[in-house]
Amino acid sequence: MSGIFQNIRKYLFLLFVAAVPGLNAQILSDTAAIKLLKEGVDDIYGFRFSEARLIGRELSRAYPGHPVLFLYEGMLTYWSNHPLTPSSKASEVFEKDMTECIRIAERDQNPDNYAEYLLANLGARGMLLLYYADNNLQSKINPMVISTYRYVRESFNYSTVFPDFNFFTGLYNYYREAYPEAHPIYKVLAFLFPKGDKVKGIA
Repeated sequence: MSGIFQNIRKYLFLLFVAAVPGLNAQILSDTAAIKLLKEGVDDIYGFRFSEARLIGRELSRAYPGHPVLFLYEGMLTYWSNHPLTPSSKASEVFEKDMTECIRIAERDQNPDNYAEYLLANLGARGMLLLYYADNNLQSKINPMVISTYRYVRESFNYSTVFPDFNFFTGLYNYYREAYPEAHPIYKVLAFLFPKGDKVKGIA
């Protein structure tokens, strides 16, 4: 299972940045916030964590309590403490930020925010799964995968309107077929899920 998440690692940041301009709700419709988010993600990627923290504080003042901020802070914690291990204090902060992002995203049922919040929800779940897989926390991976499946399926409803969701639908399409091929023991389980399409998944 962890092999899947190794491939996802480099795409999570790209997804976060790519999602910013495409969605039209709250923080992501604010061009100044978009610019700051891009700068912050660039700083995280460039290991300029002090600069990334300053940007996070600025965004928090402008949009307190927005789920994207918890995703951003969690990503910052993850990469500034990489490799993040369960025994570190930073892992508690990381998990708290990601679960708060998920909680807020799931709680808000405003249709105007839903696509933006769904994207934040999936991003936080992806980061948690990456952390769990990196640390072989199988007891946490399984429940998270099961609860995430619903949101991945929902992302198919938005992929034609918001191309940013193609990241998640592509992962599903590809790995729904590729993983059972590489690990035949999972073929029986895979039949419980709708078919994927490897070609579509990597397109």
